[in-house]
Amino acid sequence: MKITRVLYVEDDPTLSAIVSNLLNSREELDVVTVYSSGEALDKASNQVFQVALLDISLGAESLSGIELAHQIRKIHPQMGIVFFSQYSESANPKTKDDYFMGWSTIAKSGNLDGEHISKVLVDSAKGISHREEK
Repeated sequence: MKITRVLYVEDDPTLSAIVSNLLNSREELDVVTVYSSGEALDKASNQVFQVALLDISLGAESLSGIELAHQIRKIHPQMGIVFFSQYSESANPKTKDDYFMGWSTIAKSGNLDGEHISKVLVDSAKGISHREEK
């Protein structure tokens, strides 16, 4: 089975620990977790990832997840993007190219389904988009 490398960006340390553990238990994923847009851009510039899992609201001192996604796409135009946020509807793609290149959303909820999140990540890494809103 091919491993999909995931760059996970979440500024909430408790949630990032829970989601990182959940996703790292999936044998098809290799997850690297960072806590800010600056760290994410550094990792994306120096390592290979197939998909990024981004919170939209990353704090006042950080780019938003949407801004970060566009910066990541400048570095890796084919990289899948998955927004994992309670504000997922605000991540609608701005261009048809974004939508058709693995630009996906998953609405955050108290019910975390590792299998579903993993499927969206793997599909997005292949360029298949998923739209999920509250």
